[in-house]
Amino acid sequence: MGLKNWLPLPTAWGEADVIICNPKDLNEVAGKINSGRIKNGVYIIIGGFAPPTTGHATLWIGNQRNVIGRHNYIHSGTEQTVYFWN
Repeated sequence: MGLKNWLPLPTAWGEADVIICNPKDLNEVAGKINSGRIKNGVYIIIGGFAPPTTGHATLWIGNQRNVIGRHNYIHSGTEQTVYFWN
């Protein structure tokens, strides 16, 4: 089923709190996730990977404005979507 498809289920966490389609850079993502206040949570990015990889899941650290290890995998100009659960 995959993490991205499981988390939105009503029996799991529900829809993502923030969805960002085709982000241009990390600043755009950080601004949307941390809008209003600094947040920590689950970060999933889908798209922009070589097959067979389809995405990446990690933890967002709001005060660092990045994910753990800085492996955010944002590639401008590729079709990607970031999902964030707070």
